[in-house]
Amino acid sequence: MKQITLGLVLVLLLVVIGGCKVKAQESYQWLGRGDPSYVVIQETNSPGAVAEVIFQNKSIHPNSKEMQTIALGDIKVQVIIETNTRGADDTITVIPPEGYYAYPSEEVVPEDTTITILIMEGGLS
Repeated sequence: MKQITLGLVLVLLLVVIGGCKVKAQESYQWLGRGDPSYVVIQETNSPGAVAEVIFQNKSIHPNSKEMQTIALGDIKVQVIIETNTRGADDTITVIPPEGYYAYPSEEVVPEDTTITILIMEGGLS
């Protein structure tokens, strides 16, 4: 128990001193009934895009609204997932950093469906 407590204190000190930065992850997954749903950012071969966000809506979840940050290198995007009960469609909204835009920025996703949202450089006119 003392080793665990000492380890936690050392980690907290590193964070407070600034020697350790919290890094966004490349993916996020959550459980419902059945297979887990997930969202991931990855490299893409799509023309004009610098990355792609893939959302696999596999499980039935309770009503909720979650916001996660996922990152690919220096590109950190906010992802908002609104889930609905009883197999109703879920909604994903992707908010990229300044200087980028998401196409599409929001999508309604039925259960057992996977969609791709492109992250493009520049702004919308």
